[in-house]
Amino acid sequence: MVTLPNLYLITNPVKVISSNGTIISAEVSLGYDIARTKIEEGLLDAAVQLGLEDSFVRVIELGDFSVTYQIAGFLKDVKHLISKKSALKKYVLDCLHKRNIEIVSPSFMNQRRFVDGYQVIPKTWNKDNDSIRLEQDAEDIIFEKAEMAETIERLKEKKEKYLLELAEKRGDEKKKLERRIELLEKIINEKVKNQDIG
Repeated sequence: MVTLPNLYLITNPVKVISSNGTIISAEVSLGYDIARTKIEEGLLDAAVQLGLEDSFVRVIELGDFSVTYQIAGFLKDVKHLISKKSALKKYVLDCLHKRNIEIVSPSFMNQRRFVDGYQVIPKTWNKDNDSIRLEQDAEDIIFEKAEMAETIERLKEKKEKYLLELAEKRGDEKKKLERRIELLEKIINEKVKNQDIG
């Protein structure tokens, strides 16, 4: 149990990370001349190499000179959160460079001569693997995990209530309550198992 004063909460942002896992992300800005699907494939590959679950790519901003992408995914092992965040950025660099995608700062000026009528539109990128999920709704992942955790917490509270009542019961009422507690225990275990799998 951690107590934080109200004044501290007003002046400092506080992040709470569940022991069951959290979503981590990394952003990168790339030029308009690179096919979006090629970039997404590289970013998803980085998430897979790190071992993130339910990974997804978002387009954060269409800037004047570049597009900002975000790769995110669910990390179960929160004990190594800082090193995993760093590793995700390293994998992003490696996976994009492996696909010959240049990552340069917005101040980098690359002058190229083009013939009249040339359009700066990337060539169509054909994916080899159709099974790669290019888009997923981030809110679904976040709220699904939160709702599951809330349900488990409510069931545990109900079980605790029954355990307190058990001492006062006798005979058939006690047996009936014991069966309810046993059933609740099975439901809680099943939901925790499903949450770990999902």
